Formats: sequence, structure tokens, C-alpha cells
Amino acid sequence: MREIIAKELLYFFFAVITAIPVAFLFLHLLQLDPEHTRMGDDEHVLEVDLMLIGGALGFLGVYVMRLTVWAVKQIVH
Repeated sequence: MREIIAKELLYFFFAVITAIPVAFLFLHLLQLDPEHTRMGDDEHVLEVDLMLIGGALGFLGVYVMRLTVWAVKQIVH
């Protein structure tokens, strides 16, 4: 039981650490960075919201990949 909890905790931290660069990549791909103007308060809120969405997508992506690998292992065995 301890091994299962330790493994899940490791996957959780891996997913959180992986979600951070995915959030930045998500913002970069949307190209919402103004070059010559100053960002207003609404734009800052939008940027933070998009960072959270990108982070959540990265987090879910890691767990979906993990579940896919688990399902393939179950089918093979």
C-alpha cells in the first residue's frame, strides 16, 4: 500500500512540474504578448487565466498518458 501511495505522489509531482512549461508553451502558441503597448488590468487577468488553463491541460495530459500506458499494459498482459 505504501508503494502505491508513493508512486501516485511521484506521478502527481511529475504532473505538476510538467504542467508549468506546458502553460508557458500554451501562452506562447496563442501569441498574446503585446510588443509595443502596456497591458491593462483585464489583459493581466486574461493572461493568468490562460496560464491556469494551460497548466490544467498539461496536468491532465500527463494523467491521460499515464492511464493510456496502464491500459495498454493491461491489454498486453
